[in-house]
Amino acid sequence: MGLFQRAEEIVFKWRKVVNESRPRCLQDIHLDRTPSNLSITRSVYKERRRVAKEDARRKKRAAKRVKQEGKTHFKEMCKKIDDLFDGTITYKEYLDLEDEEFHAAHEELVQQISDNVKRVKAKVDRAKEGVSKGCDKAAEITQRTAEKAVEKVQRVAEEMERRKQKRERRRIAKEEKEAKYLMDIEFWNREIEKGRLNEDHGMRRNGTRRSGIVASNMSSMLKIHSKPSWREITIGV
Repeated sequence: MGLFQRAEEIVFKWRKVVNESRPRCLQDIHLDRTPSNLSITRSVYKERRRVAKEDARRKKRAAKRVKQEGKTHFKEMCKKIDDLFDGTITYKEYLDLEDEEFHAAHEELVQQISDNVKRVKAKVDRAKEGVSKGCDKAAEITQRTAEKAVEKVQRVAEEMERRKQKRERRRIAKEEKEAKYLMDIEFWNREIEKGRLNEDHGMRRNGTRRSGIVASNMSSMLKIHSKPSWREITIGV
């Protein structure tokens, strides 16, 4: 018994090495399922392998039976539905109609989505147009504001120039008036001097009475046309 078990172990190890040297798709999967201690005999291994094959065949038959039952059930259901339609339409035709309705509903949904996309795009275009118009209007308002500011600056500059010219004209007129006033004073001073000379000459010729009247007139004239001070000239102007 010991020799047989030892031989089984050697054979199993050799088979395992050969199995691992094969490609993955050609390896024996049952060798991996065997315990590594190799404590089972050849008969037990064969029995387990037979049971595994029986389980696989049983599962395959069960799957085939379920598939066949599903087909039978589908046929029976189609027959029952055909009976419900009283022979006017078959279940396949009903499914075709459902497909047509589905396609029609799908096309309608696609059309609605397309219309919604077009409507949203139109709204976006209108919004862009509004923004563009708003930007144009803002630019126009900014331009008008800048033009008004430039015009205002020009008006202020013109007003300042006008006031400057007015002050210059006033200064020139004041100087001319002052010069004329000084010339008048000099003229009247000369006239007074001439009058005094004439008065002295008349006193010598006509006596004191006439000379006194002329002297009083000349003195009053001298008081009226005497040279004023600079402050009086400035206030008078």
